[in-house]
Amino acid sequence: MSYGVMPYRIHWKLLKGLWGDSKREWLVPLSEALTPHAEARGVFDSDFVEYLAAIADGNAELPYKYKYYYALEMVFQYRGVGTLLDNSEWYPSNKFSFELIPVQFQETLMPLPYPDDFPVVVFISPDNVIKAKEALLNDATLKEEVGVDAFEQLIGWYDEAADYYQGLAFYTY
Repeated sequence: MSYGVMPYRIHWKLLKGLWGDSKREWLVPLSEALTPHAEARGVFDSDFVEYLAAIADGNAELPYKYKYYYALEMVFQYRGVGTLLDNSEWYPSNKFSFELIPVQFQETLMPLPYPDDFPVVVFISPDNVIKAKEALLNDATLKEEVGVDAFEQLIGWYDEAADYYQGLAFYTY
């Protein structure tokens, strides 16, 4: 079975600050801008704003865990908070996102419940991007498993995140 990896370079500090943000200044403009896109995507019915509000409230108790991650992905795509990186070598792919960040460097952007199914999502903070890249470069089998082009593209994602001192989010669908 084939999946695909969607890599994002993310503004870690800004996104982390959305969790439990009592000011919620970002909520209304973001909701207005993204609600039509969220509903068109087919993941959300009329509950997109509820999931954004839950993130602002620091509340992870809504029933559909996966919707938090789709809502976050919509936020990544908004006004430079995140940048979708070229994934031409990774869509389709037989690798999951959690295999692309060495486990010791996988981090939590927000204390969200992990989805039961897709998307599979992993994060790495700017502080660990270079260390994780070095671990990947030292992995004797990964380059052979994924192929030279895919490996070089993966390392390029880490390089770009390091250049901007930003984190990474990898989504697998």
